[in-house]
Amino acid sequence: MDIPALGGDDLRKFPLHLRENSLDRVLARRPEGILVSEFEQGEIGPDLFRQACKSKKAPPPGKRYFLATMDEKLIKDLKQAGIADDKSASECLEIAARQWLDRRELGNKKG
Repeated sequence: MDIPALGGDDLRKFPLHLRENSLDRVLARRPEGILVSEFEQGEIGPDLFRQACKSKKAPPPGKRYFLATMDEKLIKDLKQAGIADDKSASECLEIAARQWLDRRELGNKKG
């Protein structure tokens, strides 16, 4: 197994054993419900999302699939921060969304 890119960075210049170690670290902390599957051809994004939906693998209880588009740099920063904090991108997004909603609700109560 190999990981040619991580967090938007091209890892192909590194020896295979280092890339395999990176992949092992990423897979070791995947959240429940994230499963390793065979490589699927297609564009990353809509094609990958459709393939995931076709796989009929249900998300963990209380979770739903959500597809969103975001600025490329923001996605890269989010992935790198998640790796540094040992959190998935989904966990980071949930935290940020909850904090934003809480601040919004507090602002509405003041106004």
